[in-house]
Amino acid sequence: MIGYWNGYGPGGAGMGLGPLGALLMLVFWIVLIVAVIMFIRHMLGKPDHMRGWNKSSALEALEILRARYANGEIDTKEYEERKKVLTSE
Repeated sequence: MIGYWNGYGPGGAGMGLGPLGALLMLVFWIVLIVAVIMFIRHMLGKPDHMRGWNKSSALEALEILRARYANGEIDTKEYEERKKVLTSE
């Protein structure tokens, strides 16, 4: 009988799970493609120190920085360094 090898039935040992196997393979490829897309978007995104920042929060941070500089809590060098980080996009 053609297709019956070692008691595996029609199709031999390569029969797989049939329709369930095809569905699982489809789910696997969808998950893999979504993961690759998310990884690429993450790598091309903003630098880590600017994630989640918007202009209003950056302006608030600059105001706090100016106040700390005006009160003498930080020196000119630290003020310039932090201002550079906050204003870079």
